[in-house]
Amino acid sequence: MANGVTWHRLEDLAAKNFQEVPNGPGIYFVRWSKGGEAIPINRLSGCDNNGILYIGSAKNLRRRVKQLWKGVNGDVRGHTIGKTIKFCTVSEVIKPSKLEASWEVLESYTSAKAQEVSAIYTYSRKYKEPPPLNLEIGRERCMILGLGKLGRSLLTPESDEYVRCYKVRSLSRSI
Repeated sequence: MANGVTWHRLEDLAAKNFQEVPNGPGIYFVRWSKGGEAIPINRLSGCDNNGILYIGSAKNLRRRVKQLWKGVNGDVRGHTIGKTIKFCTVSEVIKPSKLEASWEVLESYTSAKAQEVSAIYTYSRKYKEPPPLNLEIGRERCMILGLGKLGRSLLTPESDEYVRCYKVRSLSRSI
């Protein structure tokens, strides 16, 4: 556990039928790792030393992480990450055994969605692009004065402790 965040190999979670993943709503991160250590990813504005590939939210974390695992393994129906992995042939570079997930349970899906928007916005502002596998994000979701769409945008909320912990690690390790 580093900085209050615990990472779990997706392969290990799958072997236990995802019983370690809570059923409640929440936010989750997916990273690229080897031997429990993040693999740095070069971005437009520096290096993401945390190896973050994807940020998402869920009404039910266990169900969503199961869908994520199916997507990682080529099923394009259950999770948006599957389409990206298949289309971009990501599996030629990143094997499913090299993926880890971390999550935070929140009180509601609304809170989870708000924290997802905050995390993607923060990542995108820092690296000048979203996490590499978050290709289907609706950029109108992060309302910036003059860029938002009424009825479709969320004001980016204050990040909670979990997301702030990620930001602190990112900022302290950036190149």
